[in-house]
Amino acid sequence: MSLRLSAGLKPINGNRKTPVEFEAQLLGVLKRVLAGVAELTWPNVPAQVDALRVRLEEKEQFLTKKTKQLQDLTDEKSTLTGEIRDLKDMLDVKERKVNVLQKKIENLLEQLKDKDKQLAGLRERVQGLQTDSSNTDTALATLEEALSEKERVIENLREQKEREDRTRLEELDQMRKENQELKDKLTALQPPSASQSQAANPGVTQNQRPDRETQNTEEATRKCADITDRLRLLEQEVARNREDSRKSKAEVERLMLALREAEMEKLSKEKKIADLERQIKSPTIQKQMVPAEMRKDPLTDGHPHSLSQQTRFDPQLPLSASQEAMRETAERLTEMEKALRESMNTSAHREALWAQEESARVEAQRQLEELMGALEKTRQELDTTKLHLSSTQQSLHERDRHLNSLRQDRRKQLQEILEMKLSPMTHKLQNTPSCSMSVRPVKEIKFNCISLHDIEG
Repeated sequence: MSLRLSAGLKPINGNRKTPVEFEAQLLGVLKRVLAGVAELTWPNVPAQVDALRVRLEEKEQFLTKKTKQLQDLTDEKSTLTGEIRDLKDMLDVKERKVNVLQKKIENLLEQLKDKDKQLAGLRERVQGLQTDSSNTDTALATLEEALSEKERVIENLREQKEREDRTRLEELDQMRKENQELKDKLTALQPPSASQSQAANPGVTQNQRPDRETQNTEEATRKCADITDRLRLLEQEVARNREDSRKSKAEVERLMLALREAEMEKLSKEKKIADLERQIKSPTIQKQMVPAEMRKDPLTDGHPHSLSQQTRFDPQLPLSASQEAMRETAERLTEMEKALRESMNTSAHREALWAQEESARVEAQRQLEELMGALEKTRQELDTTKLHLSSTQQSLHERDRHLNSLRQDRRKQLQEILEMKLSPMTHKLQNTPSCSMSVRPVKEIKFNCISLHDIEG
């Protein structure tokens, strides 16, 4: 009997198979052992064997059911393990995406800080433009004062010229009258004087009469020549004064036109500055600018009142000095007009740069908002994935606990089955002298079953 049990356990111990095959072989060995025990001539063995067989079949059915449940749980565990692995891979991908988006956001935040600095610089430049505008206003006021002063000077010069013209015309008329009177006297005196002198002084010599006549004629001729020269000079001076007056009027008209253009450009510049200020104060602007050097307006380098001081003329100055002062004033006004145009061109360039940088800043802000939205969406997906992963892990832990409890129940049941099967056999084998050596193989069977359960776990 012991040899048969030992021979049946050798292939079981030698071959490590699956738990089901091991149990089947173990049951086969036990059946053969029971068959060997049944051969013994014991009165109660068949009934006990039948009872044990019934209980063994019930335990086998229960064990088969638990084995099937265990197999299902093992398959489900492997499926959940694969899902967890996939979720972990997805989580790694999401984390990498989040890292990339965070780097992009950091770069955009740095760019936004740069844009803030550039916008601060632009605000300073706008303040500089406002200062330039105020300086331009001062320069325009100075121009207006200079023009009004020049108009007063021109009016004074015109009145002075008219007075001088009237005086010269009066002198010219007087000289013409004197010249006509002298000519009349000369023509009237020549024939009567000759006849009277011959009648009254017949004794006067012929040399004295021609001398007096020649002297009077020369004196009248000299006076006529002087008067003619003076008339010619006066006419030339009057023509020159008229030409200067015409040029002065044309220059005044040109300067008035330039002043109106400067006022229109000033109004346009103030409107653009107001638009820039409204854009800066707008809440949608967070602040993209190309740095440019600010040039000072040439009109503000000097003293603004120096021009008006230079253009104040004394009405009692000579005509040449007044004309020189007018020319200097015209040159100064031309320079100021040129400087004002340069300032307007610089302002237009600054406004173009401002518009370009503003559009770039708006585009960067839009990209930042899109990236923030994508980051928020990715974070939500990541949170959802983490929740799903945590729920899956929790479910897996619950299934592990359930599986461990099933294994413990199975082990207990297996131990009970073995105890039920082996305890009568051991007891009877111990009481049988011929089978006293077969207790050891029974213990080995029990030990092998327990070790097999441990290996399966």
